[in-house]
Amino acid sequence: AITQVSGPPSTIGVLEKPIAPDRLLSSLIKRELIFGRSESVFAGTRQYSFKHIMFRDVIYQNIPKRERTLYHGLTADWLVAITQSIQRSGEYAAVIADHYLKAGSSIYASDWFYRAGLRAKEQVALQESYSYLSQALELLPQNELEKRWLGLLERDEILGILGDTEARAAADQELLHLAREIDDDNLIARAYLRQAYY
Repeated sequence: AITQVSGPPSTIGVLEKPIAPDRLLSSLIKRELIFGRSESVFAGTRQYSFKHIMFRDVIYQNIPKRERTLYHGLTADWLVAITQSIQRSGEYAAVIADHYLKAGSSIYASDWFYRAGLRAKEQVALQESYSYLSQALELLPQNELEKRWLGLLERDEILGILGDTEARAAADQELLHLAREIDDDNLIARAYLRQAYY
């Protein structure tokens, strides 16, 4: 299957699983619908670009939804494997999360949005970090209390840095409520400390 994995919207990568890509690629190249790139983002892979973004969009829309879901899952798994092998998964965390989300894998998407939020925070992209952490929390099942605590804690910190005192106070209350639900004295103490600190 041909799928967009990174870079500009017209950039595609090749997953060599469900179909024989060489035959398909040869046909697309001969018709000048795609072009090979001189360098690939990932060593040992081939990368191609569509001639027109509209062509990419038409192809995508004509793939049955069930197959799209499958291809997004395969793409996410492939990206995880290749980026972890070169220790660059943080850089692609948001892309991976988006593919898992489109594949219907909410828990995996939540984990990767959390990683994307941490990465954005490291780069001081605070609004982006807040957005990714919010997506992670939204997708997380309610019974994942410890993961919810970590996500809320990170988002609470971002709100403090952004200076949104009202939202930060509400987030502090949410942390305290969750710490009590987890029934962990350490977390309860940390939640009270955050309230006192801000």
